[in-house]
Amino acid sequence: MQRVLDSISVLTNVQNTYEQRFNCPICLCPKLKMVYGSCQHRICQDCLYDADDIIRQSLQRCPSCQKEGSFPDQRPDIPDDNIELQKCLGMRVCVNGCDVELWEWEIEEHVRVCPKRIEKVQTPSREKRSVVNLDPTEKKRLRSCRLSTRSSDNFSPSPLRLRSASRRQSHANSYS
Repeated sequence: MQRVLDSISVLTNVQNTYEQRFNCPICLCPKLKMVYGSCQHRICQDCLYDADDIIRQSLQRCPSCQKEGSFPDQRPDIPDDNIELQKCLGMRVCVNGCDVELWEWEIEEHVRVCPKRIEKVQTPSREKRSVVNLDPTEKKRLRSCRLSTRSSDNFSPSPLRLRSASRRQSHANSYS
């Protein structure tokens, strides 16, 4: 029992560290549209810019390192690649359309209390369904994120691997 409690404690600490590292340091929320400063710190565009898309006066210096002029004076366009990276990290937008951005592990709880929640009629089913219903494009994107991390972790077509594979094949052919 103590091992389980220790494991839960370790996982909670890792999750908290992860959130602290990738959340906006001002609002402390996960955001998909983060602006990178020249100092390499990140702040969400909602905190950094006012309604006129001009940097807030109080953020002329980076709040993390105090470097002057780290962020653009006008709201930049956030590249789609940066948004996809945030999604691969586990940031999601509420599936009910309330536009709340949160971590993947927070979705289930949020969906239960979301003000735009749609009550779904339970139909008998043989398979257990997840509480979180993702649209097909979100499922495809998640699958591609998982596949890309798996493939990069397990296989790299380096010349050394290719040579080793051809040696094994020629070695096997010599015994045939």
